[in-house]
Amino acid sequence: MPVLSCADELRAYPVVKQVEIRPAQSDADIDVTLTLTHDAQTRLVVAGSDAIARAVVRRMVKRALALGGKSQRAGLAIDRTIPDLAPFALLPLDADPGLPDLARALQLPMTPHEVAAAVVTGTVRRLDLFRNDRGSVTLHGVLLGGAVAAHHETQGRPVAWWARIDVDDTALCDPNEPLLACAIGNATGYSQLGTLPLLTAADPTSGTVSVGLAVSVDKEIQVRRAHGRAVSIRLCRAPYARSLDSAADPPREQPSVPFTDDGVDGVLRHACTWWVERAAWALYTE
Repeated sequence: MPVLSCADELRAYPVVKQVEIRPAQSDADIDVTLTLTHDAQTRLVVAGSDAIARAVVRRMVKRALALGGKSQRAGLAIDRTIPDLAPFALLPLDADPGLPDLARALQLPMTPHEVAAAVVTGTVRRLDLFRNDRGSVTLHGVLLGGAVAAHHETQGRPVAWWARIDVDDTALCDPNEPLLACAIGNATGYSQLGTLPLLTAADPTSGTVSVGLAVSVDKEIQVRRAHGRAVSIRLCRAPYARSLDSAADPPREQPSVPFTDDGVDGVLRHACTWWVERAAWALYTE
């Protein structure tokens, strides 16, 4: 097993005094482990997918916000709301071939031997983190929409949805334009609609959010791209549905759009804003 192999590789270093494997099945398990690894002499290896790494960083952020006070926030840079998170190593496991992989995208150590070497003798690489006002984080990227219609008349075509999307103070689309997909990228994954690239220059050290839209215009797909400090999405009902709304008969169905965030599927039903925390989290690398 890669986890046991990595533990053996770590034990082979004379400077390593102890290696402990701690399974984590819940946020509470992650919190306990983070409490045990808060000192500078202890180093953390997270074994799993992008989704697992995201869960760990999300708990790190929760912990930092709980421990931080006004004095801590006063010393932060203008593009930060949290202090530097402690570095950890990522040991990729069970990568879904259909999903982007952060370790490969960032050319991180992949094998137990490489990961152990990075932990003991490597360097720290600080990376941007996306936070959002729904209380979560993104390490790699988010793809909203892109769902394919199931009924036979439109089978194989992406399902249209509507939203107002702003990057900083600039509108990237208005509520009357049918959207097919929106990519919010920190790295190169989650950036395509089929074979169509929505993002081409996402960089996890740029201090910006990269956004790419696929908009249906006159039966063609138009790609719009922007970079900024934040992106906000406010879902809207389809124009023809809005035209039927009245004060006496409020909408019965709220708009929603499926998404994949660091390998985790969900459905967005409310307005949401993502913003960048420059160099907030870090990984050990060779």
